[in-house]
Amino acid sequence: MTFTQVRKRLNKIPCINSGGCGVAALALLRWRRDHGYTTGIIVFLDDDGENESNREALLTGNLDYLRVPSHIMLQVNSKLYDTTGINPPYVRLFEDKLSGVPENILIHLLNKSYGWNDMFDRETYIPEIESLLDVDLSDIEREI
Repeated sequence: MTFTQVRKRLNKIPCINSGGCGVAALALLRWRRDHGYTTGIIVFLDDDGENESNREALLTGNLDYLRVPSHIMLQVNSKLYDTTGINPPYVRLFEDKLSGVPENILIHLLNKSYGWNDMFDRETYIPEIESLLDVDLSDIEREI
């Protein structure tokens, strides 16, 4: 399977970009690493001020300041990816981009932060993503 095929398969999962974008970014990152690709970096996109708290959390190490951003994507070279494609047009709508978020910070955000859109059914679709991509997401809580 190619990276494009992986993205397109993930995009068929209901609400993957409405509460599941962080899980999708993590799954894409791990799939790329497992298949020998340049892994890419996690990017938080925001338009409502949450990245200010996220910058503070990254600088101080106090993860209690982490806030769920508007969207999470994977950046490979200069291109931003989510399951819908490369540099989707709506990316320009986000005023604030926080790039280079470590994987462990994303995991903490996925498991401990409030504000995730509950349209994405983690309990149903995380196991499906694991099976589909043959990636381990056991460190992500199924219920938030």
